[in-house]
Amino acid sequence: MVLFLLAHFSHHLISSLIQPLLPYIRDDFNLNYSQYGWVLSVFALTSGLSQLPGGWLSRRISPRILILAGTSGLAFTGLLIGLSPSYVLLMTFVSLMGILSGGYHPTAAPIVSASVPEEKRGQALGFHQMGGTISLFIGPLLAAGLSSIMDWRWTFITISIPIIIFGIVLYIILTRRGYTRKPEQANNESFTIKIEEPGGLRRLIAFIAAGSAVQIITITAISFVPVFYVDYFHGSKAVAAVLYSLTNLSGLFAGPIGGALSDRFGKIRILTITSLVAGPAIYLLSVVPNIWIVPIILLIAGICMYVVMPVTESYIISQTSSDKRSTVLGIYYTISRGGPIISSLIGGIIAVSGFNTAFGILGISLFLISLTATIFLGKNRN
Repeated sequence: MVLFLLAHFSHHLISSLIQPLLPYIRDDFNLNYSQYGWVLSVFALTSGLSQLPGGWLSRRISPRILILAGTSGLAFTGLLIGLSPSYVLLMTFVSLMGILSGGYHPTAAPIVSASVPEEKRGQALGFHQMGGTISLFIGPLLAAGLSSIMDWRWTFITISIPIIIFGIVLYIILTRRGYTRKPEQANNESFTIKIEEPGGLRRLIAFIAAGSAVQIITITAISFVPVFYVDYFHGSKAVAAVLYSLTNLSGLFAGPIGGALSDRFGKIRILTITSLVAGPAIYLLSVVPNIWIVPIILLIAGICMYVVMPVTESYIISQTSSDKRSTVLGIYYTISRGGPIISSLIGGIIAVSGFNTAFGILGISLFLISLTATIFLGKNRN
C-alpha cells in the first residue's frame, strides 16, 4: 500500500504543475483564453484516451513497466516541457505526458483492491488516492514557490529530475518485491458479475456517468481558478497558484473518509449525496461576491470530487469479474480523465461572456447530470 501510495504521488506531481503555471506559460507564449484552454484539453484528451489501451495492457504485461512509464516517463516529458521553445512543441510534449499516463490507474487500482478484504476496499482505494492528492496539493505550492525565484521552465526541470530517478528506483523495488507478474496472475479473487442482475448494467452506467461528471466539471472549473483570480480579482499569480491547491487539500482526508463511508453505508448512497452537492458548489463561483468566499467553495467542490473517486473505483471493481475489471476501469478513466476537453469550450465562453456565465453553465450542467443519474440508480442504495 505504501509503495503504491508513493507511486501515485510521483505519477501526478509533474502534471499537477500545468494548471498553476499556466498564467506564466500564457504570458511567455502570448496565449489567448482558447489557447489557454487547449493546453488543458490536450492533456485531458490524450490522458483520457490512453486509459482504455492502458487497461488492456495492464492485463498483459508486468505492472512495474506501466508504473515506470507513469512515473519516470511522465517526469521526462515534464523535462521536455520545460525545454520547449514554442507553443506547438509545448502541446506535443503535454500530449506525450497524457499518453504515458494511461496505464497507471487501470494497473494500480485492481492490485490495491486485491490487497485488502472486500469490506475494506473503498477505504484502501481512498488511501491509495491520497498519494495523488498529496502531489496535487504540494505541486501547486512548489510551483508557486519555485516560480517566484526561477521561471516556469526551470520549475518543470527542477521537479522532473528527482522524479525520473525515483521512478527507476521504484521499478527496482517492485522487481525485488515480486511485482513482475501480470496483475490477474496475482489476483485470483472470485467476483460475482453483478451487472448481469436486473438493472445492474443500468446502475453501473449511471454510476460511472455521475462519478465522471463530478470529476470532469470540477476539474474544468478549478483549472480556470488561477486565471480567474488574476484577471477577475486582479490578484498575483503566486497567490493564484496557492489558491488552486486548496481544492486538492480536501483530498487529503475526503478520499479515505469517503471510501470508508461507502463501505459502511453503501456506494450508491454516498455517490448520490456528493454528486448532488457538487453542482451547486460549482455554480456558486458564478455569483461569488469577493475572493474570500472562493476558498470555501473550492474546499466543498474538492471534497465532493475526492469522495466520488474511490467510491466509483470500488463500485466498478465490486460489479465486474477479474477478466473485465481493468477494461471497465479503463473505460471509466477514459471518460473521467478525458472529459476536461471541454476546457477549450469553456475558455471560449469566458472570452465571449465572462467567468460568471462559464461557471454558471458548469454548475447547472453538473446538477442536472447528477439528478438524472440518481433517478436511473433507482431505489437501490446499497
